[in-house]
Amino acid sequence: MNRPALEYRHSIPLRHGGDCTLLGIGPGPTLYAEEFYGPGLMAQYAFHADGTLIACVDEGDASGADIRPLELPPDLVRSQPGWHTMSLNFAGPRHRGLAGPERLLDIVQPLSLQDKIHLIERFGLELTPVQLLGLAESYVLAEAPLMFPDVFVIARRIRVAFRMDEVREDEDGQPYDYDSVALYLAEIIDRRIERPQWLPEGEATLPGVQLHRPMDCIVSGNLLVIADGGEESRASQLHLWNITRPEPARPDDELLRKLYG
Repeated sequence: MNRPALEYRHSIPLRHGGDCTLLGIGPGPTLYAEEFYGPGLMAQYAFHADGTLIACVDEGDASGADIRPLELPPDLVRSQPGWHTMSLNFAGPRHRGLAGPERLLDIVQPLSLQDKIHLIERFGLELTPVQLLGLAESYVLAEAPLMFPDVFVIARRIRVAFRMDEVREDEDGQPYDYDSVALYLAEIIDRRIERPQWLPEGEATLPGVQLHRPMDCIVSGNLLVIADGGEESRASQLHLWNITRPEPARPDDELLRKLYG
């Protein structure tokens, strides 16, 4: 099956390590991004595609004064929800609770030993494979078409349930013996493959950079941009790739394929 090829260009660091989304891609192209960080603070950015900063508004610099959001052009290519990849959405058990009474193992999506080892190594989880109980949630945050209507890149949040070493109590005094952790993935999804891809099998097809918390994605022409959230020790970033799409099959090529395989 033909798929688009991605060539990593570069990454653009933002100022903080918060949650990061894309406001859109404008002519130029110009990249517009938004970041939420700290105690309810917001920053917005406009960049040229080469990483040059055009404009920035940051509530952390306002000394308590109101700031005006960036003015956005009307012809932006905007982020899209996961309409074509919603089959990957799955809402499971509570984030934490008691595994037995809640029949947790009947609700979560099971994980193979290979799946568990992959998650532990990929995300640096301080857990053993035995502790991982299954996939408790999956939600497509955004999708962008690489080759419509079949191939999409998505940003997705999953939640993995794990067993505690003993029963504990939360801040409300409620007992729990399992908890969960949210993980963020960016993947290439091919809808011609008729099976749910619960785990990040396509993540290796995003070359050039190690993603941290991919939270949004947009395709504009031959450009893919992924917004990658940060943390205290790592700034959020925008990652850029060039897209090369396969040439469409000619009618005689399609006939030969049907005749001879």
